[in-house]
Amino acid sequence: MTQYIPFSKRHCTCSSSRSCHSDPSPSLAAKARYSNPKLSTPAPDLPTPSTCLAHSSAARLEIEKVAKLILASKRCVVVSGAGISCSAGIPDFRSSSGLFSTLKEQHGNHINQGRDLFDAQLFNSETTTRIFHQFIGQFKQSIENVQPTPTHQFLSWLHSQGRLTRWYTQNIDGLEAKTGLSPPTHLHPSYPCTPSRISRDHKSTVVPLHGDLDQLVCPLCSTYYPFTPAFFSSYQQGEAPICPHCAKLNDNRLEAGRRPISVGKLRPNIVLYNEPHPSGELIAKVMNTDVRLKPDLLLILGTRLNVHGCKALVKAMARTVRQQKHGKIIMVNLDPIQSKEWDDLIDIQVLGPADDLI
Repeated sequence: MTQYIPFSKRHCTCSSSRSCHSDPSPSLAAKARYSNPKLSTPAPDLPTPSTCLAHSSAARLEIEKVAKLILASKRCVVVSGAGISCSAGIPDFRSSSGLFSTLKEQHGNHINQGRDLFDAQLFNSETTTRIFHQFIGQFKQSIENVQPTPTHQFLSWLHSQGRLTRWYTQNIDGLEAKTGLSPPTHLHPSYPCTPSRISRDHKSTVVPLHGDLDQLVCPLCSTYYPFTPAFFSSYQQGEAPICPHCAKLNDNRLEAGRRPISVGKLRPNIVLYNEPHPSGELIAKVMNTDVRLKPDLLLILGTRLNVHGCKALVKAMARTVRQQKHGKIIMVNLDPIQSKEWDDLIDIQVLGPADDLI
């Protein structure tokens, strides 16, 4: 059975007049810095948590246990969602103030729900295509200077200690790369990928399950380009920029007196609903490699696991972790997942922001 631990003011039922965050517990980073002198690199100096443990000494003791489990792990696999980026000012998708609700409010005359702007069917309409491009341009510009959160920093530190086996992220904001952990080049379909190559590549720690906004790709020639500010204005005007590679090939043909060819338009390197994942097989190889590495901790952060592919990944990884002698599955999220589907898989659900636990 899953154990639930309240860890935020949302779940606090205390009637005391004392401030809810007057007695915060030591963070994971603090425990790592002061409790384990053998660590090769000090844990990052992160902010004091903004919330406490609902004034429950029993809950504090349980969080102490959770901290020890995380810090004792030698092969940790992380699955993260939009919740870990909220403190950086990036909205999540599904909450009442999230992107889906905002997009529905702004474009309700053209879409049934905000999710429709992340569905491949949007390209069937010129109107929704233009709205999608405008949103991408505005969103990319809004996150350009956003910095990683304490959670991102802590996971990067775990990697520096050799304890982070893999970090599967559902986010497209690219904050993982700003900590120094870049997505692997072998997740591009043109890159030869084998399990041995994956396990040797120290930069393959982060696996973007839904792509990222760091790159643009041409659907025709599969050429990738960095999503630099030079492309912002085109998207903000509702137009996808043309592919420079295709345009050059076409110009060369015309100069040679040959027939013109189609010129592709760049699209964000993200995976939408109802379209095949271009790196699906490669991600499956990464997962199989991780299973063979026998992770002893699965850490699920800032997600309710609503996306089918991510849910399947977590279930497969959880079964592997459970087979280890002291394997644990820990979830940290504002809202609990309460269903029989997860009761036999998730050991502990900490109800609160990941930053506050860290």
